[in-house]
Amino acid sequence: MDPTNKSLYEYLSEFANERGRDALLCDESERISVEDTLLRVNALVDVLRGFGIRENQEIVFSPVRKKESAIVLFSLIALGAVTFLSDPFESVATFLQKNDLCDKIDVSLEWNENDLLFKSKTRTVVVPLGGRKATCSLSGRDVRETSLVVFTSGSTGKTKGVKLSQYAFMNTSEDTRDLGGYFPDDLNLALLPLHHVFGLSLLLTAIVTRHAIFFPKKVESEYLLSCIEKYKITRMNCVPSLYLKMSEENRDKKYDLSSLRYGLIGGASCTKKQLESIEDGLSITLVPVYGMTECMGISCANYRDERTVRFDGCGRVYSMNEVKIGEDGEILVKSPALLNGYWGETGEIRGTGFFPTGDLGRLEKDGTLFVTGRKKDIIIANGNNLSAVEIEQKILSIDGVKDAIVVGIEDEKIGEVPACMIVLKEGVTPELLNEQLNAVLSKRERPRLLQFTDSIPLTSSGKKDKQAVKRAF
Repeated sequence: MDPTNKSLYEYLSEFANERGRDALLCDESERISVEDTLLRVNALVDVLRGFGIRENQEIVFSPVRKKESAIVLFSLIALGAVTFLSDPFESVATFLQKNDLCDKIDVSLEWNENDLLFKSKTRTVVVPLGGRKATCSLSGRDVRETSLVVFTSGSTGKTKGVKLSQYAFMNTSEDTRDLGGYFPDDLNLALLPLHHVFGLSLLLTAIVTRHAIFFPKKVESEYLLSCIEKYKITRMNCVPSLYLKMSEENRDKKYDLSSLRYGLIGGASCTKKQLESIEDGLSITLVPVYGMTECMGISCANYRDERTVRFDGCGRVYSMNEVKIGEDGEILVKSPALLNGYWGETGEIRGTGFFPTGDLGRLEKDGTLFVTGRKKDIIIANGNNLSAVEIEQKILSIDGVKDAIVVGIEDEKIGEVPACMIVLKEGVTPELLNEQLNAVLSKRERPRLLQFTDSIPLTSSGKKDKQAVKRAF
């Protein structure tokens, strides 16, 4: 498949021309059609221009997970601004300070309850939403230019600002169109934060693959299950931690989830046993995907395959991508979905060759990609390399373990030792677990430090927070 150079606005306009009256952005109280979404985007572009926002202007936006944020994001992308996405659960001032942006960006869009505020050094103004009339004319900005700056979750280190283009998002969406199980009548449950790549990709893919999105008012497993039943949700894209909570909540089949068809799962490792448990608990067909902030789509399983095939690795490399394994086992990728570069660093990255992902893996002859761990997650004990991910997977295979995470902790004598934070299933004692650990782990792999907890710390994107775990030890 050849890459596309179409913009998000072009995709949205085509969608509106063909199926303008279909629902696009939905919640418990309202359904906004594709046609109406386009009208609101045009009107908001005019408003933002009236506030002085122009092409290539850098602006901060805190996108609360709701349908109005989608319209703001579409408008900023259409306008050609360079939008820095901040976590809505922290103040913009904190975001600017911790990312060294205070002297570089002085314009922001922030939610205050239901009001969208435009803030600059000289004024704070409520942005009118819901307008339909506009004189919007777009200049056709190069889709390969940076449109969004997304900050990595920081689960394994310091956050970095990743510069992403429409070109990257649109081509990932095109590549996943035939694999992810998307259909025109889909109603996709929006569960992921919109300031991270997985949540953004869900949002923009809906425009490319042409289906509706439902924004629930809260992300709590029991409430989400009731939404699926009540609103006949057909798909969801999510991280393993939330999928697992929802499947556990529905283990007694309390909710009718017969409307569910397919869902992407990614963002963290997951055992085959966990994947099977999610599918059985939610009556859904899971499609494992592998990507990262720097390259949002690298590989994807095929929804048509049996689970034995889908759960074997991380799917096949996308048609537009080229992947190879370096001499040290690192996954290297060349893709139209690659980042332009990092904020604050000079030089472009996309188009310069293969990008080092920092992940270790192997590539089968049929194109199936396996991720075996992070280079940063290699624990070096007495000169021996131990994979934190492999140890974690073995511990998660124990029946009495509900969840676990393994990290390396510095040790004066041998360099590093494995440490494990574990959530046990009800009725399982640490003494019983010790026997089971000896059965699945070698002496070298056995965690020297164990900590039992009710839950594993997570980042705002739902990933296991390895930095928080290391601090806990």
